[in-house]
Amino acid sequence: MLEIRNQTPFEVGIIPCLDKEGYDYVAIAIKGTFEIGKGNDSLPVSDAQIPLVWGDEFYGEPGVSSVKYESDTCQSKGGTDVIMKGHAYAKGGGRSVEVDVQLQVGALNK
Repeated sequence: MLEIRNQTPFEVGIIPCLDKEGYDYVAIAIKGTFEIGKGNDSLPVSDAQIPLVWGDEFYGEPGVSSVKYESDTCQSKGGTDVIMKGHAYAKGGGRSVEVDVQLQVGALNK
């Protein structure tokens, strides 16, 4: 039996897979939650870690409503997901219909 000794605060999951030749292998999913604050150069690890999502979670009825959280597992993932979830407020605390936000991770800026 495969055992992972996780010495991090992050959730780890084992995903059984089958390659195109029919050989079994496992993929490892690691999910970490961090705190983002104004002007921080580093991201402190959050005390409350968000668990792995094993299947898509919807806001309402699947197939009719939008996806709230996509599954953290899939057959092949060529990179890393970065998800920003939070609230945006208008400058000066006023009301606004639309607010521009920005997320930068390393050289990636969206």
